[in-house]
Amino acid sequence: MLARSSLIIFLATFVLRVLSENTTSKIKIRYYVTENNQGAIVEINSVNKLETESNASQIVVIHVLEGSLPIIYANDFKGFPLLRNLELPGCEIEEIQPGAFGDNALVSIGLPRNKITTIEDGVFSNLTVQYLDLGRNLIETISPHAFDNMPQLKSLDLNNNKIQIVHREWFKWNPQLSINLAYNQIEHLPNEVFYIQNVSRIDNDLIFEHLVLAGNKIEEWKADFLKGARVRSLDMSTNKLQCLEGNYANLFTALLTDIDDNPWDCECLLKIAKWAVENQRDSRIRMTNSVEICNSTGQFPTMRTLP
Repeated sequence: MLARSSLIIFLATFVLRVLSENTTSKIKIRYYVTENNQGAIVEINSVNKLETESNASQIVVIHVLEGSLPIIYANDFKGFPLLRNLELPGCEIEEIQPGAFGDNALVSIGLPRNKITTIEDGVFSNLTVQYLDLGRNLIETISPHAFDNMPQLKSLDLNNNKIQIVHREWFKWNPQLSINLAYNQIEHLPNEVFYIQNVSRIDNDLIFEHLVLAGNKIEEWKADFLKGARVRSLDMSTNKLQCLEGNYANLFTALLTDIDDNPWDCECLLKIAKWAVENQRDSRIRMTNSVEICNSTGQFPTMRTLP
């Protein structure tokens, strides 16, 4: 009975794929090959039809210009061993199956402006990708191990999605990264979310060139949030921060921190501004607009001389 059920599911999936390939409008793709950077534009019914091109094994760039690709199937891009850059913007992608990107030399994957809601295990893990753009989708759920074993990943863009929770496992195998989580629905920053124990690395700290959390709904920011991470640039602007409690030296550990355009309590902001000047951190904390708003109330005239 189990074998029969599995066969039925397989056949149903196969039929749906065939139907989608036969009924979907043409996809316009620009691609480039290694020899003399020559390129071409083709119109095909499905992505895997590109493998029939005579120079498919030499393709290094694929950019979908027009067309709808609701599902990226397993091994859709397996037949391009030299593929380095894959751009699929605005293709109405809703689902990406594990193994969709196959075995290739991918360095960059761009999937912005689609309809992706979930990132499962096995979709991106174990790839050699350095740049991954998932911005402006509908992502709500990301598996804890979705980005496992991607040590070359340098930039992860998740801006303008519907993410509410930041999971520590996302970063476990990505020791040096710039991550953009701007304009999601994050309300809470877990304690020690970047503190990863029992990882076999010479340097156990995660290193973030840029950590962007602007435009979320964050109301609280505790000192141990960045424990286990070294951050060059932290953007916490345009959230719902009103005051920060605790030791500012433990809060402002990034080389540059943007806390501007939050609904600050002016008395609390004054304390931060004074501490920054007294500790020579004023050039490392951006809060210009918020200070001007507090200055305009006339409550703290001394703030006019602060950054």
